[in-house]
Amino acid sequence: MDNPILKKEQKVRTRSPRLMLLVAGYNLGLTVLLILAFFMIYGAKPEVGMARYQDTLTLYALMGVFQFALLLLIVPTLTASAITGEKERQTFDILMIANKKPGAIIIGKLSASVNMILLLIVSSLPILAIVFSVGGVSIIDIVMYVVVCLLEAVFVGSIGLFFSSISKTTVRATIVSYATVLLLVTGTVLVLGMPCLTNPLITLIALLMEQTGNGGLFAQYMNRAGRCNAFVLEHWVIISVVVQMMMGGILLRFSTRNIDRIKK
Repeated sequence: MDNPILKKEQKVRTRSPRLMLLVAGYNLGLTVLLILAFFMIYGAKPEVGMARYQDTLTLYALMGVFQFALLLLIVPTLTASAITGEKERQTFDILMIANKKPGAIIIGKLSASVNMILLLIVSSLPILAIVFSVGGVSIIDIVMYVVVCLLEAVFVGSIGLFFSSISKTTVRATIVSYATVLLLVTGTVLVLGMPCLTNPLITLIALLMEQTGNGGLFAQYMNRAGRCNAFVLEHWVIISVVVQMMMGGILLRFSTRNIDRIKK
């Protein structure tokens, strides 16, 4: 992608020591969670040298949720400071002069954040490979998991970018972004009484339950919480991702207009 903003962001981030600390801290946290999950699942079993198929699938699902939860904590931080950070460093005017298209700025900032998430996911693949080596999880499952995580990062990142484009400070944009993500993850369940298609965590859980052969349990829970269309339940992951991508596109469009308004 020939985007000067993306190139600039990648150069700045790759030269920063914070990148190494972020990757190291992320994988350290994921490793600790893997050890805890491993002992919770296998520690109480008297069999030695034996791993049940269902136990492996449970470990994979737990690690998938753990990693996605960490990503939900990281993405708003990366994108909420995208525009407000330029204002606070007093480089926003230079950015606008050098790049006449506000859309290129938004796409560049979002792409840089998604590339960072991709780096974190790829760096953690050796940890997930431990689960893969035991058996029960295919390469296709892991690829689908990575793709969904990246698409959800785009959706959550668009929320951070939107609030960054309308806020005056990074602190305010970050707080509102986290509050919005928290509302999407937990508020939809508490307010509506059941998960909705805009909940990124439920999308990820639906994928993992489908991959581990527990799609029926997900459908039972949804029907117990409230009536849901059978077609939607069967294709929950695809439909929810499409809905969230549409919402993300709308937020990015508004972000572009906000920057264009500031420019004028």
